[in-house]
Amino acid sequence: MNVVNEVSVGTAENNLVCLVNTALKKSEVYLPIKAVGRKIGFSDKAIKTWEKAGEFPASIVIHGMPRFLESEIEEWVDLQNPVRLAKLAEQKAVAQEAKEFLKSM
Repeated sequence: MNVVNEVSVGTAENNLVCLVNTALKKSEVYLPIKAVGRKIGFSDKAIKTWEKAGEFPASIVIHGMPRFLESEIEEWVDLQNPVRLAKLAEQKAVAQEAKEFLKSM
């Protein structure tokens, strides 16, 4: 039984790959470097340089092409902006307090 299904969308160069693990009920989106560059506003060359230096999430080779896990790219973006990171932490804390309050009722 195959528990990992692949869904590909787009052209050969800008193909997004979504791997769906039906056993875990989890899916992950893998972006090509061009899509990552558009998402974060930097060139392919900058991304490759940062990746090589260990300052950027590592790519994963799928079908012979490097892909980046979208959730790791989003996390990296958050870490580049301390103000945004602090706001996210505050939002999570408020959400956790609300959840605990509702449980106690």
